[in-house]
Formats: sequence, C-alpha cells, structure tokens
Amino acid sequence: MSLYLVLGYYFEHIGLMASMEARGLLDRGDYFVVGVDVEQYDIEQPRRYLTGLLREDVEPGVERAFRSYLGIVGSPAVGYEEFSVSVNEYMQRPPFNIVNAADAFGGMKKIPSEGAYLYDAVMVYARALNECLALGRDYRDGPQMFQLMKGRSYKSAMGYMVQMDDKGDAEGNYTLIARRELDAVPGEYGLFPIGMFQLPLNGSQLPVLKLLSELDWVGGGPPLDEPGCGFHGEKCVTWKVVTGASGGIILLLLIVGFVVYRYWAYEQELDSLLWKVDFREIQINEFTPSNKAPKASIVSFTYTHKVSNPRQLFMPPCFHS
Repeated sequence: MSLYLVLGYYFEHIGLMASMEARGLLDRGDYFVVGVDVEQYDIEQPRRYLTGLLREDVEPGVERAFRSYLGIVGSPAVGYEEFSVSVNEYMQRPPFNIVNAADAFGGMKKIPSEGAYLYDAVMVYARALNECLALGRDYRDGPQMFQLMKGRSYKSAMGYMVQMDDKGDAEGNYTLIARRELDAVPGEYGLFPIGMFQLPLNGSQLPVLKLLSELDWVGGGPPLDEPGCGFHGEKCVTWKVVTGASGGIILLLLIVGFVVYRYWAYEQELDSLLWKVDFREIQINEFTPSNKAPKASIVSFTYTHKVSNPRQLFMPPCFHS
C-alpha cells in the first residue's frame, strides 16, 4: 500500500486524484491519498471539491477516484454570519466611516477568516489585561501577561471554543471530510464532514479523531500500512526457511549418496583384484633331503598369474614313511 499526502488548494488535489485514477492505481485500494486543504471548509458547496477551479461539472472519473481520498480542512464556522454583520456595521461608523455601496441592496462585505483570528487575538489579550489590572500587577510585564493567557480556552469569532496549551498555541480546529452521496441528487457526490479532531482531556497535545460516520473503504476495509510480507518481503520467512531446510537435506543426501557410491565402487575394485590359484598353474618340484633328516617332502608351489611378476608359495613339509 502507498499513501500520498498532498498539501495545497482543493483543485490541486483533484489533479492528483484524476491522474491516479487514469493510471488505474485506485482500483483495488492499494493506493490512498490524504489531502490537507489550506482553506476553510465551505459547508454550502460540498460538491465544488470535485468540480475543480472555475468548473461546474465533475471531470470523468473524479467521483470514482475520490473513494480513496480523505481531506483535512479547517472546521467550518458556526454562526459566522452574525460576526460578519457586526463587522460591516462597525466599519460604517467612526472612526472608519467606510461606505458599503451594496448596503442599499442588502449586501455586505465578505469578512475573511483572518479577520476573525485577529479579533480572537485582541480579545484574548484584553481579557488578560483586565485580569492583570484587577490583580494589581504590571501589565508591561510580558511573562506575567503570558501566565494569564496560556492553558485557557476562549470563544472564537468563528463560533467554536478554542483551547490554548501551556506554550500559548491555540488548538487547531480541523475537520475530516470524505466522499458522500448528495441527499438531494442521488448518484452525485460531494465531500462532507465525517469526523473532527479534538484535544483529549488527559492533557496530551496530540488531537484525537472523533468519527461522525463510517468511511466506505475501497475493498471493504482500510488499506494496510504495509504489504503483508513487508516492503522487502522480510516478514514472509516461512518459504525461505522451508527452501533452506529442503536445500540442506538434499545436499546432505547427495553427500551420503556420494560416500556410499565411493564405498561400493571401492569394493567392486577390490573384487576385481581377487584371484584363485588354478591347479593347472601349479608346478610340483620334489627333492630328496639328507639322510639325517626324516623323510619328508617339501613341495614348492609355483604359479603363474596373469600379473607380470610370478610368485612362489611354500607349504609346510609333509612327512611320509
């Protein structure tokens, strides 16, 4: 299994998914893509994440490709319209005096999310400043002011609660999105929230994913983080052991067979060298011993073998009267 991580705008994610679908990499669920969108999730237009930039129709194969996709985006604002209305009203008052030309038609300026983040920063500082003055401390003492800010939560202009850690970093509010079928238009799809990230209550800095709905995995289950035998086959050692053991046994049998054959061949060679004395090859030479010796006959057996060197055998003497 191969996991791809893409960071950028949503239409850049579409290009990657379309290319992988065209290559057939997403058919069996062996490849998966996690996309991090730099923009906030638009809850009003879930289908635009499949149509691309300045397009109204979904590209061929893109809906199918996004089965193997999970997106991480900034959580949508809750009640952000009220904040936008208030900002537009204050911009027309002194000292700003900004005229809204669309006010006569009921229109107003769109407030970007950065405006809400700036508002949050000012409110957090103002709250710490009020507490510092109430305690009779020096508000010009930066470390003391920081002690009044860290490790606390506040209500963001985006509409949700934000938790700050001991380092003064605000908790990121992110939502997990995936492909879902449109309720109003069966057969068409968009990207909808299926989970959110939250900080645990045990003080850990690692957010916990809380799923709101199940994900339709390609192949019926989540993809493996690595192949069953490992990326280099290091986990499938059974066949290697069997092959090694079989090879060792075969080698041992060959060695034993070779030794047995050598022994058999040696015996055959010895058998070929064995000989028997043929009676026709024996010559008897008799001689008369001295008068002082008992009558005896010493027989000398001389034989002629097929070998080059003749040999002579002597038998023990036989006495006769």
